[in-house]
Amino acid sequence: MDDDAPSRRAGAGQPELLPDWLLGGAGRRRILERLVEDGGWTGRALEEELDLGHAWVFEVLRVLLQAEAIERVPDTRGRYRLAKTGLGKSLRSTLKALEPFAATPVSRPPSRRRGRS
Repeated sequence: MDDDAPSRRAGAGQPELLPDWLLGGAGRRRILERLVEDGGWTGRALEEELDLGHAWVFEVLRVLLQAEAIERVPDTRGRYRLAKTGLGKSLRSTLKALEPFAATPVSRPPSRRRGRS
């Protein structure tokens, strides 16, 4: 799975939303929104809650951990949350700043049909 679960991708008639575009897709945005919570989330809980694939969720978590954007929640088994410093803090601010644009579609030029000049 490259990105979000197929059921969560923007369809042909459904515009992509600005927060999803800026954060690399709806799946990544939804994971980040959950990781803001101080209690944290396990990978399995994110999979189940968001209906995303196992390998895909763990790839996102692995990259966020490598970038030090997330941290393990102390005294828990396998729970992660956005870090309170560095990139995690910036992502928290970005998510907050994007809240007013939650339903704003990305403006795109009309597509051209193939074979036309």
